[in-house]
Amino acid sequence: MRLKNVKNVLIDIDGVLIEGDSKVTEGAADAVKYLKSKYRCLFVTNLTRKRRSEQCERLRNHGFDIKEDEIFTAANACIDYVKSLKKNAKCFTTSSSEIDKDFESAGITV
Repeated sequence: MRLKNVKNVLIDIDGVLIEGDSKVTEGAADAVKYLKSKYRCLFVTNLTRKRRSEQCERLRNHGFDIKEDEIFTAANACIDYVKSLKKNAKCFTTSSSEIDKDFESAGITV
C-alpha cells in the first residue's frame, strides 16, 4: 500500500526502532526495509550522547540498512542553526566531547 501524495517518511530511532544499545523493536528492520522501498526515509533522534556516525553504526549492527546521511540528530539541527547565525561561529556545548567533534567538523569552534 502506498499513501497518496506521501514522498518522505520521518522515523524516530530511539524508543521506536531501538531502545538503548541493544533492544531492537521486533519487526523494525523489516518495516524500515519496506518503507525505504516505497519512500525517501529520514531517521531522526533527539539523543545527544551519540554522533550521527555512532547512531548509524548502532543501527547497522542490528540489521538496519541505513546510511549515515539518512540520520538527523538534535546536534545536527543545532549545528545547522548555529551556522545560519554566523560564519565561523564559536559555541559552548553541554553534551559529550564526541558531539563536539560534529560541531568542529562543521567549522564551528567549540
